[in-house]
Amino acid sequence: MKRSVSLFVAIAMLVLAVASCAPPAPQTVEVVKEVTTVVEVEKEVEVEKVVEKEVERVVEVTAAPQTVYEVTLWEHSPWTRAEVGAKEQDFVWEYIRDYYGLDITIQPAPSADADAKLNAMIAAGDMPEIIQAYWGPSNAVSAEFVRQGVLVPIDDYVQAQDYLSEYLTEDEWVYLTYSGRKYGLAQPRPFSNWLTVWVREDWLENLGLPMPTTVDELAAVARAFTFDDPDGNGVNDTYGFTAQANFGMMTSFFAPFGANPGQNVMYIENDDVVFSGFSNYAKEAIRWWKDQLDAGVVDPDWTVHNYDTWREAVAQQRVGIITAEFQFTRNCSSNACLAEIIATANPDAQWEQVPAIEGPYGAWSAWEGTRVDTQAYFTRACLDEPGKMDAIMRFFNDAMNPDSDLYHIMVYGQPGLMYRMDETGRRTHRFSPQGVDWFTYWLVFRRGDEGYFYYYINEANPFLPQEEGKLLDRQVFSISQPLIPHVTPLVASHELWPDLNAYMQEMHMKFATGQELIENWDAFVDTARRTYGLDEVMDDAREQLRSIDLLP
Repeated sequence: MKRSVSLFVAIAMLVLAVASCAPPAPQTVEVVKEVTTVVEVEKEVEVEKVVEKEVERVVEVTAAPQTVYEVTLWEHSPWTRAEVGAKEQDFVWEYIRDYYGLDITIQPAPSADADAKLNAMIAAGDMPEIIQAYWGPSNAVSAEFVRQGVLVPIDDYVQAQDYLSEYLTEDEWVYLTYSGRKYGLAQPRPFSNWLTVWVREDWLENLGLPMPTTVDELAAVARAFTFDDPDGNGVNDTYGFTAQANFGMMTSFFAPFGANPGQNVMYIENDDVVFSGFSNYAKEAIRWWKDQLDAGVVDPDWTVHNYDTWREAVAQQRVGIITAEFQFTRNCSSNACLAEIIATANPDAQWEQVPAIEGPYGAWSAWEGTRVDTQAYFTRACLDEPGKMDAIMRFFNDAMNPDSDLYHIMVYGQPGLMYRMDETGRRTHRFSPQGVDWFTYWLVFRRGDEGYFYYYINEANPFLPQEEGKLLDRQVFSISQPLIPHVTPLVASHELWPDLNAYMQEMHMKFATGQELIENWDAFVDTARRTYGLDEVMDDAREQLRSIDLLP
């Protein structure tokens, strides 16, 4: 009897394997009985149990593609590493090969000088078919590739695919368009903000202070954190603010002023483009920051902090107000997650997110990001064999569709082994078992509005137990904050911009630190015009924005 059941299970599982891999167009249909084997995972330990049930299942049998095209995907994403495992062990690669006719080799970009290496490869004739990057129209590399004919327009191919032809709005396509032609594909990005002001809530409670709501109240809290012994140790060893050199990690302090010192954010106001780095908005933001410096409420090492030393200053209980990501108190391997080092230095620290601060420009938390996520561009190598581009577009049509089987395989992997679901069908736990590290390379196709959420809800935080179960709420809070719309990602960099930008950054720091009087702001702008070509750069930006109907 046991041998008969085992044989029946084996046959049923074999039929299911064929069925799960079948492409969309059926040729024959079979009805079978199955015994389902369910694999559950608890803390990456597999526990197998057999659930016997009779079900009817339609098995679709379709011939595999007759031609398999070799394709290289140059990938530059947060998940890429120096090396990729053997693709022959990758069940995603196998699925794509068998049902889309693509033998995809992932070539990870180096963490440094990736664009320079890509340029050298292409110049040497080693051109990947697909380039995944964070480009967009404002990136000089992609604009130059379009001019050189390295990238090819995909308008006709997009229109031939049912999902791709409808999945983005015009406001989203504009980030993938050059001179009126579409060159790239990307997942929509319905949220883009991870930054807010964070404050030491336990220090507020120690001093009997309310949560700040305006830039003036924020400054008052910083003074109390500096001079009123918020940690109660009787030592004058705390400050209100810290940041990084060249105004790093300060976005949420400055957004209420409508500027971001150290950077030039472009937005439209009164039917014209505003270069915020040269505007009175930046002047007033820098003036406010200088007032904090003069008051002695800023960590004096801020001008030399890099990200690592900034992390250390925050963890060591030296400061009580920062700008940081929603995952600041999270336990993860990213350097944006500080749970472990906070717990090591001060496990009782109580950090809390602050709603968007009100300032002269309004209540804003940060700048709106691009409306699409990581992007894929297509080179002329896609056209070197008849049918190759069509096969690539069929693959992307399903890869971008969150309702397709391909998407679920690439983004979630294998149920039980790589994720677990609750009784409602929601994916709640994600696992990274050994031997499938290459799986993360396909996560570049993940949609931001659901991919980040499905495993945050139950993520553990042994370093900061008070943060247990808060991560999803932290992100929801961040993405609910008001963001300033802008057009910076839509404007390609002018050839004069590097020198103009360097001059702007230098002068911003001089104004903030008192090396240059803020009263000389107009002279700074005048020099930018006469010596560094500010007017020419702004005129070029206006023309680009007119070409996409954003300026009259």
